[in-house]
Order: sequence, then structure tokens, then C-alpha cells
Amino acid sequence: MADKTERKQWMPRPGKGRSIVVGILYPMIDALFSYKYSQRIKIAMNVLGSDWRMPSPCTFWPDPHGHWYSHEEFMDIFKGMDACSLNVAEKFFECSMKMPQIPHEYERMFFYNYSYFKPSWLKSDDVKRQMRQDAKAFQKKYGFGCGAEVSHYHHGLRLLHKSLLEYISGRAFMDVGACSGDSSIAFKDYSPSKIYAFEPSRKSRDEYAENVARAGMSADIYELLPFGLGDTETEIHFNDFGDGGTTLNNSGDDVCKIITLDSFCMNRDITVGLIKIDVEGMGEQMIRGSLETIEKCRPVLSLAIYHHAGELCETTRLLRERLNGYRFELRNFGAQDLCCETTLIAWPEEIFNGGCAEECKS
Repeated sequence: MADKTERKQWMPRPGKGRSIVVGILYPMIDALFSYKYSQRIKIAMNVLGSDWRMPSPCTFWPDPHGHWYSHEEFMDIFKGMDACSLNVAEKFFECSMKMPQIPHEYERMFFYNYSYFKPSWLKSDDVKRQMRQDAKAFQKKYGFGCGAEVSHYHHGLRLLHKSLLEYISGRAFMDVGACSGDSSIAFKDYSPSKIYAFEPSRKSRDEYAENVARAGMSADIYELLPFGLGDTETEIHFNDFGDGGTTLNNSGDDVCKIITLDSFCMNRDITVGLIKIDVEGMGEQMIRGSLETIEKCRPVLSLAIYHHAGELCETTRLLRERLNGYRFELRNFGAQDLCCETTLIAWPEEIFNGGCAEECKS
């Protein structure tokens, strides 16, 4: 945790005019009213003078291991990426390092000053309109809903150059954190040799099987596996909530076997074209158990590693240090003007030595 001096310098400073007004009015209010009422008047003045909203924006815990990133350290991890990536990284820093960390069950008890939360990352009305249209089309076609990261972005595949899409065609896709099957359904149109869907939640696997069957996916195009992926083989007890937020970090009565992607692919001699992960905060561990496969097969990566700052920073740092000849970019696939679904996209530069699009074309 940063000390008070370090945290204070990150806070926005009021303008000179506002400082003068406050310097004059606050002492007058304190002199005229009791402490109880003077505080209420000051609060009312602040609410009326700024853009206060509720609930608080979606924020992210810095790091479950207690590491606190300074702005310089945080942004240095993404140095050299394109301007859009740096914008996304800056936004994530705002959410994880500067905004108060309010547990979701208490978020409606608090207000936040939107005036101090940078509004420059707003998606255009045209993009939001296309997102809504794509979400409705997916719901109508397949009978269940999903987020914009799937219905609109296809986990970033819609942003990639056609040479990369041709490169992954005919190779195996790893859908890690397959949930209810929406990602696999989107991936089927990119001609994978097979989709290996890893989902430790039995409830989610039941939904997956039902949804992909309704979508007309034949059994030979996918394999649904009841494993979690990590950096070592072990067994974890967790709570199976049966939704997209099920995490293996919460101890419970359900049991999941953890394997490594390296051992899985080696045992089956699989050539991997795409690795997509969304594993609720365990992205770094999963990638550590996948490095040999990534170095051997050089797949395209789509990694939703936004669940806490440590996952985003350390997974990115690890991959950039370990992989040669890869291009890395950050994009935000959330439907709202926040930083949910912040995703690291990476691909081998020998296939395409350029950037990906910032937004999908309608």
C-alpha cells in the first residue's frame, strides 16, 4: 500500500478559483454553524459544484499479494505499445490504483465524483449502437445472451488482420474459462480444427452443452473438459456458483483438478492457433503453465486479465520478457465506459507485423 504522501500526489488538485472560494467560505461556515451542520453544508456545496454519481465505477483490486504499483512502474510494463493500448492501461490504472476499492455488495452506499474520473475513454455512440445490435442478433440467433466481448468483438478476432485469421484457421483453439459456451459458438466461424473448452464449473458445463447443441455445433468440433488450467498439477476446492464470475480463488465444497496447458498439449500433440482465457484472476498462473506451448506453436493470444492489477501487469510482463517476435496490444471489450474486459491481444510478428484495429467495423 502506498503511503499517504504518494497517494496524495495522484489526486486531482482543485482550480485556483475554487481554492480561493473554499478558503473564504469554509472558515465562515465553521464560524456560523456547529460542526455537525457545517459539515453538511460543505458536503451539499461539493455535491452541487461537481458531477457526483452512484454507484461507483467498476474498480479492481491492485494485487491480492499486496503489491502496490506506482504510476511509473505500471505504465512502464506497457511501454512501446500503441497509443490505444497506453490509453487503456492509463484507464485501468485509474480504476485499480486511484479509485477507492469498494466491495461490490457495498458499492451502492457510496458516491463518486465523476469530474475527477477521466471521461476521455468514452466509446462513440455509433460503436455503442453496433454493440447493442450485435448483442440482440446473438440473443436472437442462439437463444441466450452474452457480453460485448463475445457478441461484438469475438474476443478481439474481429480486430485482427486477415492474415492472422488465415493463420489460426485449421488449428486448435483453446477456450479457457468456457463458461456457458458463448465464446466457443463465436469461434466456430473461424474454422478451428477443434475447440478445447476448459470449464471447471459443472453447472456452467451443463449450460455449455445445451447452448452449443442449440447452436448446431457437432460433437466433433469441440471437447468440453472439466479442468482448470494453472502452473502446476493439483486439486482445488471452490464454490461452483454456475455463472461467469465463478472463481477458483474462493474455497468451497466443489473440487476441480488443475492441469497445465503444456502437459495437455504435449500428451495430445496439439498444434494451437488461438488461446483465449478468462479465468477470474488466475491468468498469470495459467500462462506460466502454457509458455512451452506458446513458444512452440506461436498462437494468437486473447487474454482477459483485468480482474486485478497484478493479473494484468504480471501476465503482460511475463509474456513480453519471455516471447520473442510477438506484438502486444491492449483493448477494452466492455460495453460500458469503464475497464471491464480489458484484454491483452498478442500475435507473432512473422505472420503480421502491424497493429490491430481499435474498433470493429459495422
